[in-house]
Amino acid sequence: MIIDNIIILIAILLQCILVASVLKYRKRLDEQNKKLIQFYLDAKFICKHLVESLTISDSSNFCNALLHEIKEYYNLDDILVVDSI
Repeated sequence: MIIDNIIILIAILLQCILVASVLKYRKRLDEQNKKLIQFYLDAKFICKHLVESLTISDSSNFCNALLHEIKEYYNLDDILVVDSI
């Protein structure tokens, strides 16, 4: 009788550990998915503007347009970009 109760308690404890592990794994997986989606969107943004760079002949116009688009994309209205070589 006591051994049966101990086995049941161990089984319940193992189930609780399993559920906690699954929830922790799911949270980590969700965070990784968010990072992957953000990486995809950033890569798409960069590729779009690299293709656009082929149509702009003046490099300074392209740089100014790209900086403007980056500021809009990342909500960087308060960022000051210093041009220097």
